[in-house]
Amino acid sequence: MLGRAAGIPVIVHTCHGLWARSDNRPLKRALVYVAKAVAAQCSDIELYQNDEDRQTLRRFVPARRSATVGNGVDLTRFRPDPRGRARVRAE
Repeated sequence: MLGRAAGIPVIVHTCHGLWARSDNRPLKRALVYVAKAVAAQCSDIELYQNDEDRQTLRRFVPARRSATVGNGVDLTRFRPDPRGRARVRAE
């Protein structure tokens, strides 16, 4: 909201995770989702670290203004190696 008030030409909001889960009380979820919705209305684009959060907030943010960018970790590099694990545990 301050960016809009200050006349910033392009505002990007990054969602680094929602602080409410589906098993939280409805009031907590509502407060978190409303805060994120307000932030989304004040930005030109929303960037998410995970697609689950993007899907949760899709009713507040049009798809054309949102993208999932991930967190920069290549998960394929960290696949479990059961034989390697067994070898290290044996040592």
